Amino acid sequence: MPIPKRRALANRGFTLLELMVAFVILVIGVVAVLEAISFSLTIVRSSANRTQAVFLAQKELEGLLLLHRNEPLTVGQQSGDFEEPYSAFGWRSDVVDIGFGEMKKVTVIVNWMDGTVAKEYTLDTLVGPYTLSSPPPIETADSSTGVADQ
Repeated sequence: MPIPKRRALANRGFTLLELMVAFVILVIGVVAVLEAISFSLTIVRSSANRTQAVFLAQKELEGLLLLHRNEPLTVGQQSGDFEEPYSAFGWRSDVVDIGFGEMKKVTVIVNWMDGTVAKEYTLDTLVGPYTLSSPPPIETADSSTGVADQ
């Protein structure tokens, strides 16, 4: 028994053109997802390097201040590279007299390569010969006796 024409058209399935269009749409979606993953990994790597640079700058600054805890800092520059596993990072320190008593400005710069782009993180602080101690007691007057408390 022959199949009616209408029914034959309905059972025909997908044409080659429809399959190719669907395949192109699928490929575009997959490429977009892969690009997003690649971009995310680049951002994560860049963020990890910057975070590591912050910690290394703090470490170098604390080391510099620790070396000079009993003697004044000398004005000048120093530089070097970090040891493994941080050999991709370098550092430079600069101590400058700011002209206010014995206060010095200490700058530590950590640099690294992020792909083909040179990056750096700068950390500044002021250092003086003053030591932190407890403040002197504050005198307050007792209103009932008129005598200052200490």
